Amino acid sequence: MHLANQFQPNPAPLNATQVQDITSASTSLLLTPPGMAPELNTPNEVKQLISSLARNKAPGKDKLPPKALKEAPPNLNAYLAALFNAILLTSHFPTAWKTAIISMLPKPRKNTKLPENYRPISLLSHLSKLFERVLLHRLLSHVQHSNLLPSHEFGFRAGHDTQCQLIRVVDEICIAINEEKYTVGVFIDIRSAFDKVWHQGIPIKLKDQLFNASYILLLASFLQNRSFQVRSENALSPPQPILAGVPQGSTLSPLLYALYTADIPTTPHVMLATNADDTAFFSRNIHIQFALAHMQRQLDLLADWTMSLRINIHVAKTRCTVFERRK
Repeated sequence: MHLANQFQPNPAPLNATQVQDITSASTSLLLTPPGMAPELNTPNEVKQLISSLARNKAPGKDKLPPKALKEAPPNLNAYLAALFNAILLTSHFPTAWKTAIISMLPKPRKNTKLPENYRPISLLSHLSKLFERVLLHRLLSHVQHSNLLPSHEFGFRAGHDTQCQLIRVVDEICIAINEEKYTVGVFIDIRSAFDKVWHQGIPIKLKDQLFNASYILLLASFLQNRSFQVRSENALSPPQPILAGVPQGSTLSPLLYALYTADIPTTPHVMLATNADDTAFFSRNIHIQFALAHMQRQLDLLADWTMSLRINIHVAKTRCTVFERRK
């Protein structure tokens, strides 16, 4: 029951009309025929992707380990390329790949009688992950060509990583200190960010970002009608539906979340730093009250935006810190 509730969308905002409009628009969009055929893959591309798989990863429900793919005869590459091309052309993600097997690992020094004190580890089919890499390569080509990810996003951007983002943030604070200014930093914690992504909202976002209709339909098929089963020793629970979120352990999930939240609002005098679901705002000014006022305007916009996307901020874990020269 705990996990079943985890994979439910956040409650609808007070403006129920907006939710109905987006749901209706998303349903209509998914009834449109696919657009231009996507770029097909080749046996050589499949071969290279198989060679990059980690050999000892645990298998999903199909019990097919990466080692079996690596040691298979060469003609498997041609069969998989044909299968992957059929998925690309039909914009249909196979139902057999949509069930996740979840193992519950206890968190250190926590009461193991409470379900929230376990960390769910999701195991997916390695064939599914292989195709996701094929699809990811094509999606990133459009993302990079159209510059869809904002400059403050340091995930899925060439030459950017967590360390670069940290250097950028520290530099902003140090400049303020050298100029004898205050820096107000707000570190946002988004509650169950990946698990609560609203499925109906993603196709609309992708349409606004001018993705090929074939990819929109395929990604919608990728997210819909998913399920999970919990493994305990050698037993599996009955399947339970996943009604929200991007799949844990999926190659596509971080990019989908970054695209879903790419239009996060920004205001003058406030610097934004994001890396997937990690979000922080920084406002500096020689007068603390002005820095706080700029930050308050930013947070007011953020509240409206998160409500429209059915994103829930974990207020208790969100922190505000003031950086200044004085200790």
